[in-house]
Amino acid sequence: MEKFSDELQISVFDRTYVVRRGKSTSFIEDTITILKSSKLNIPEFTLAPERLGSSIEKYFGLRDINFKEYPKFSSRYILSSDNERNVKIVFSDKIIKFFEENDDAFVESGQNYILFTQKSSDPNEREMLFKKYLRVSKLFLDASQSSI
Repeated sequence: MEKFSDELQISVFDRTYVVRRGKSTSFIEDTITILKSSKLNIPEFTLAPERLGSSIEKYFGLRDINFKEYPKFSSRYILSSDNERNVKIVFSDKIIKFFEENDDAFVESGQNYILFTQKSSDPNEREMLFKKYLRVSKLFLDASQSSI
């Protein structure tokens, strides 16, 4: 599914890949949403839910950007970037609250795009998924226009 506007291009698609460990094979299915805009000017970052191996990654040097004002967000996610100052500027109250309410996505950004990955979604829910990520993308667009 793709939609375009003057400001934003959004693509939603499914991906399936194979993970092999020893003799076992797993098929992983997820849904990816990519939003691109020439008006989007945000620092590169990754945002991933905290998981069992997170403390090991931190021990080996992964930097987790936390927000003292939002302990719920900071305990649920690992937010990493080489540009902590600008990430903290871009992550407005509304963006943080969005992710506190929607903790099922892995997010990666570049200067003009945001990529969301989550467990595979039902094709009948594509419009809802589209609207959800359009909403947060507009928040990032607003933050990037007014902050950096």
